[in-house]
Amino acid sequence: MRDLLEKNSALFWSGLAFASLVAVSWSVSFPLMAQDTIPRPTTQPQPLPKVKDFVRETLKEMRLPSGSSIPGLSDAGELAFTSFADISPKNSFGQVTINETTFTIGKFQPPASSKSVLIVSAEKISLGSLVPGLVATPLGAFGSISNLIFLFSPQEMKIENIGSTKGLPQPIKNTLQKHFSKISLQKGMNIVAPVKVNKTSNELKNLFQSLKIDLNYTIPFSGTISKTILKHAFKKSSRNNTLERPLASDTQMKMRARALLADYGRDFLQKLSLRGNLPNQLSASPIQLNGGEFFLQGNKDNNFDFGINLQEAKLASLDIKNILFSYDTEKKAVRGSAKITADATNKIISWKGLSVGDLQLTGKHSNGIWDFQFKGAGNLNGKTLAINIIAKRKTDGNLSYKTTLEGQITAKDVAG
Repeated sequence: MRDLLEKNSALFWSGLAFASLVAVSWSVSFPLMAQDTIPRPTTQPQPLPKVKDFVRETLKEMRLPSGSSIPGLSDAGELAFTSFADISPKNSFGQVTINETTFTIGKFQPPASSKSVLIVSAEKISLGSLVPGLVATPLGAFGSISNLIFLFSPQEMKIENIGSTKGLPQPIKNTLQKHFSKISLQKGMNIVAPVKVNKTSNELKNLFQSLKIDLNYTIPFSGTISKTILKHAFKKSSRNNTLERPLASDTQMKMRARALLADYGRDFLQKLSLRGNLPNQLSASPIQLNGGEFFLQGNKDNNFDFGINLQEAKLASLDIKNILFSYDTEKKAVRGSAKITADATNKIISWKGLSVGDLQLTGKHSNGIWDFQFKGAGNLNGKTLAINIIAKRKTDGNLSYKTTLEGQITAKDVAG
C-alpha cells in the first residue's frame, strides 16, 4: 500500500511539474501569437549591370569574333547603369550620366531582323563634346544635336519603320519616326543625327543659305563612322572644348586631322561617310537646282571633304549634271563648280565656225548674290582660243550672257 501511495505521489508531482512547464512555455509563446505576421527573410535588390558587361554580352549575342570590342564601352571600367530595363531577351535599355549628359545604352531587334543592334544615344549634345579635337572641323560644326544616335550593327541591314520597334525609349522612337523612316546600316558603327541648320557653324549656315535652305530645316544625317568615336565619351572631364570656332584653314585642318588619327586610329577618317537629304527645291539664281544632299567624308589624303552635291541643275536651256557647292576655308567664301560637256554647251553657244570643248562652271556667292562663269577652250575657224562666259539674270528675270574669246584671232576670223 505504501509503495502504491509513493508511486501515485510521484506521478502527482511529475504531472504538476509538467503542467507548470506547459504554463511557462505558454506564457513565453503568447506574445508571438499576438503579432500580426511573422517576419520573413528579406532579399537584397540585384545590383545594376556594368556597362562593359552589358556590351560584352551583346557583342557575344551578335556572334562577332571573340575579343570584339567597342572602345569607350568595352573598357568602361566600373561604370554601372543608374537605371536599367529588361523588356525582352532582345530588347533592353539602361542609362548613365557623365558630365551632366545622360546617355541611353541598350540593344534592340529591328523589324524583320534576326539580330540585335547596339544603340547609344544622347539628347542635346554636340559631337565636339564627345571627341576632343573636333572643334573647328566640319564634323564639329554641326552644333547641338537634338538626339544623337549611334547604332552598332553586326551586319548590313536595310530597315523600314525602325522607329516602330517595341520598347524603344520615347526620345529615340520620336527621332527615328520623324526623320528616318528608312535607314541602311553598314556592318560596324553607324550614326544618325538630325541636324538643324540654325544650330550649325556660321560657315555651314552661309553654305545652306546660299541655296535658299530655310534655317529651321532639319537635315537627316546618317552614315558610317569609326567605332572609336566613343573612346573618350564616358570619361569624366570638364569638356571645355565645345565653344564654336571658325572652320580651320587647310593647313590647320590637316594638323587637326593628324591629331585625330593619332588618338582615334588610322581608320577614323576612312570610316567617315555621312549623307543628309536637302529640300527638293533649291536655288542658286540664276541656276535652278533639283534636290541634293550634304556630304561629309574622309578623303584619300586623310582630311575632311564636305559640301553639297546635286545630280541635276538647270540654267535656262542648259542642263548641268553633278554640280558641287562647298565652302572655301582659305578664301572664306561659298563656291560652286561643275563640268559642262561639249554637247551641252551647244545649247547656249551658236557661232558660225566656233566649236567648243568641255567647259568648267565656277561660281562665287557674295553679299547674297551668285556670279557664275563658264571657262574652257574652243576652236574658231581653225584657231585655238580661250572662252569665258558670264551668266547673269537681268532685272526683268531673263538671262544674259557675256562671252569673251581670247587668242590669236582677227576680225576676219570672228566674221567667219
